[in-house]
Amino acid sequence: MKQERIMRKLQFGISALCTILLTFIYSGSSLASEIFKKNTISVQAVTGAVFSPFLIGRERPSLNYSKLNLRLGWMLDNPGESALLPGNFEPLLEITGSDIFTGYGNYMAGGTALLRYNFVPKESRIIPYVQAGGGILYTDADEDRNQTVIGNSIEFSLQGGAGLHWMIKKSLSMDFEGTFEHISNAGLSDRNAGSNGAGGFVGFTYYFDAPQ
Repeated sequence: MKQERIMRKLQFGISALCTILLTFIYSGSSLASEIFKKNTISVQAVTGAVFSPFLIGRERPSLNYSKLNLRLGWMLDNPGESALLPGNFEPLLEITGSDIFTGYGNYMAGGTALLRYNFVPKESRIIPYVQAGGGILYTDADEDRNQTVIGNSIEFSLQGGAGLHWMIKKSLSMDFEGTFEHISNAGLSDRNAGSNGAGGFVGFTYYFDAPQ
């Protein structure tokens, strides 16, 4: 029942995102080089789901959750002149909330610090990126004593991923992202098998022009 409710939420969210996209897609777009520059501020919201176990620890019980990430970024530099991989660095602060729909517990919430590299090709509206970071989560999953994956209410998260921005207006992009996430408590509890999951997100980023 809970899983069906989560899937309905995801379907509604994807439908809403597609509606917004169709609203903007024909109203003009902008080359990314006009916005991906030093001191540009970005505000990103993405939603999706993560499924575990993935690759590592396949014998561990499943921990699947829908997730909403809100991120604030600041671009540190202008795209380099490299003909191969021009781009710029962007640190981000993330607030995250998760609704567990398969496994143990009900929720996870916390914050993450990320470092992203945006690949900024010339004359392109598609901007790929890679990112990695770590953070802290608070969860009630540890209250289920029948599992050893999550053993503490305070857990640490490590994540890495890749995605792309699709510029649909001068200051707006639609985003697609894949992620790998590890959650454990660094030995703070005897139960510390950890969760390794993979998933995907879709969302939008709004960009504020860099000061002149």
